[in-house]
Amino acid sequence: NSQMSALAYNYNQLWCGFLELYNAGECDAFAMLHSDLEVVGHPYWDEGGSWADFMWDKMQEKDLCCLSVVNAIKSREGHSSVAMGQGPSGQRRLSLAELENLPPTFDSDEFYEATGTTLLINTGIMLIKPDPVWVHEFHFEFLDKLVRNQEGKMVPYMYPEDWQMSRYFHSHNCKYGATSEVKTL
Repeated sequence: NSQMSALAYNYNQLWCGFLELYNAGECDAFAMLHSDLEVVGHPYWDEGGSWADFMWDKMQEKDLCCLSVVNAIKSREGHSSVAMGQGPSGQRRLSLAELENLPPTFDSDEFYEATGTTLLINTGIMLIKPDPVWVHEFHFEFLDKLVRNQEGKMVPYMYPEDWQMSRYFHSHNCKYGATSEVKTL
């Protein structure tokens, strides 16, 4: 129950709580739902199933270590929570219109085949099924640094925890994905 505004720290507190349950054999998946998001529909909705049940089934079907829900970013540009990564500082958010060219649920391999880039997902609504090889090594982190912009001026740069998580999964050969089948507000 942290009162801190440090997101990665708070997420890591949750991850440590999950690890206690995981190590005791009481839990095999980690779910996250940010307080600013609300699930308003999914394929199991009418049957009384949860978004986590639907996502777990999709993860099993596609053999994923993580599945994230595509969310609209609250802006005028029509951006989504999904981005494409092209190196350590070359990433770009995808628009909701661009995502319409992908399947409703897609994985990192399918994304790479379609775009030639790394899939960067969001932590807003997600489910992680950890691999015993990396479960105790994984953690959430931000990458903050100073970089020189095109004009030669030093500017702050922040690489968010969700994109760091995506790169972690990618570097550990864990297939992960995103779905627009879970509807949010």
